[in-house]
Amino acid sequence: MTLLVSALFSLFLVITGAIALFFFGRLSLERIRQRREENAEGDFLKGKVKTSGCVLLTLAAGVLMYYGSHLWVQNVSAAYDKLKGDYQTAVDDRDKNKKALDEATDREGKLKVEVTGLKSDLVSAEEAKRELESNQAREAARRRQAEEAMKEALLLQQKVHFTPEQLKQYNDQVGKVSAINDLLKVIRLSESYWPILTGRSAAARFAIERTDLDPKTAGIFGRGLFVFKAEEFELRAKNDAPLQNDFRMILTQNLCRAVELAITSQVKFVDALYRVAPAFERYMNDATQAALAEATMLRIVLSLRVAKADLLFRGYADGTRSTWSHPLPLNRTKIVAHRIERTQPSDMTYTEGTEAFQVGKVVNSTTVYDNSDLPNLRGDETAQAIDKLAQQCAFRDPALQTLKTGVVNVSVLEGAPFDVLNPIERKSLGFLYIWLDQP
Repeated sequence: MTLLVSALFSLFLVITGAIALFFFGRLSLERIRQRREENAEGDFLKGKVKTSGCVLLTLAAGVLMYYGSHLWVQNVSAAYDKLKGDYQTAVDDRDKNKKALDEATDREGKLKVEVTGLKSDLVSAEEAKRELESNQAREAARRRQAEEAMKEALLLQQKVHFTPEQLKQYNDQVGKVSAINDLLKVIRLSESYWPILTGRSAAARFAIERTDLDPKTAGIFGRGLFVFKAEEFELRAKNDAPLQNDFRMILTQNLCRAVELAITSQVKFVDALYRVAPAFERYMNDATQAALAEATMLRIVLSLRVAKADLLFRGYADGTRSTWSHPLPLNRTKIVAHRIERTQPSDMTYTEGTEAFQVGKVVNSTTVYDNSDLPNLRGDETAQAIDKLAQQCAFRDPALQTLKTGVVNVSVLEGAPFDVLNPIERKSLGFLYIWLDQP
């Protein structure tokens, strides 16, 4: 920018000097001519002064033009040198860019080779993944078949010890439970060979499970009935909020009418509950609340179908990365449960009677709990939720009024946490234990 201004200024000086030189040159020539004429007339001094002034001005204009021309030549030379330098810089940049382009082209070629190799590896990995998934599916199928075979064998083993009368009772109970399953939508009952209560080995056992939990991700004890958050034992709705009082109120106020409608009209429990209480619709898509409603209604129906039974609930917990201990809501200090029979090899054999035992420990006047307390707290929470909601019903239907009401107890099975960290074991599971007549 400075070079441009200087060049324009020098050009201005040259043009100005040329114009002045032309003007004063002509003026000087005119004055010389006039001087000659004046000399002839005798006015010599006057003509000399005027002529000298014009000549001086002409010389000044020539000097100005010369200085401007010199400055212009310098500016042009400087501009030429700058353009020459810029040109050389551009040539150097072009060579560098060409070199960079060649290097980029080489890298692109290498990357294409690598991408081709990666694509080949990806295809191989996908094929290996599909093969692994196929093998896992086959292994899972074989494992399920083995589990079913073992289950059938264990069920057969316990039936071997039944008397003919007990076997007949057992088959009758399986038929009754199958009919009850037709009324269930969220939970189901399936034959089980455990738990075992010492002194009551003659029994029909069924696991109570949720149907929406995927058996492929189930733990070693199968599906669960309720699932819990880490380090918690409260039953929570789908939005992780504790169960609301309006849900409990709607359920208790309409429970008996819904059970009667389900039995007499052969409709699902939750559908019957919706018919008698349309406000229940907002809870039907919440698996926890719907399962609690069906489990509560199940207890009432069982009292109409069996003479004596137990609903047993066991809680579970997985391992932890680090030990923890802190207070929990509800502040329970004792739980009544069937204790694990320590003399038996299986932890699914329990004492016939229940026993109260301590949970948590008091630290600075505050009860705190750790991971070992969670299974029993979760089992107790499940049992209490169902026991508090169930009620004695006075049915309107004459056929139901004539039925003799049986005894269905609700109790807890002692539990213990697993050593392995596995969130699917944060659950509780239910069991139906129907007594068979002793010989």
